[in-house]
Amino acid sequence: MVNQRTFFRLELEPPLEAQTSIVRIKDNEIESGEAHVLVDNISAGGLGFVSNLNLPVQTEIVLEFRMRLFNQQIKPLGYIVRKAERPDGLFHYGVSFTIDEDLKALLVRLVSELQIKLRRGNNITSCDFYHGDATAFFDREHQ
Repeated sequence: MVNQRTFFRLELEPPLEAQTSIVRIKDNEIESGEAHVLVDNISAGGLGFVSNLNLPVQTEIVLEFRMRLFNQQIKPLGYIVRKAERPDGLFHYGVSFTIDEDLKALLVRLVSELQIKLRRGNNITSCDFYHGDATAFFDREHQ
């Protein structure tokens, strides 16, 4: 299988806590409820996340992700391109972003900065990392 990624993808261990919601289906904007997810990899072109929700792989369903990177709230939009059920009953998704060049440039910078700080072993408190078991995350009260 050929890796067709345009941007460097950073694996996140521990993962980032984020929120997601459906903002558009086909050409119809909607307001859906919010779900908490764990982002385990990110690039300027997309991300991977874990969820307890069984979502369809559909390019017509656009999701918004809200996460904090270096005290900046970023809200990229994207659609699910891959889905796999994990042995623990959770689902892992791959998302392709549909974002403008400004947000793409910001993500390139933030992902690079995050990679450097993680490699150096810095304790990063300006991002919402989750230091626990994924199944326990989804068993918490806010779900």
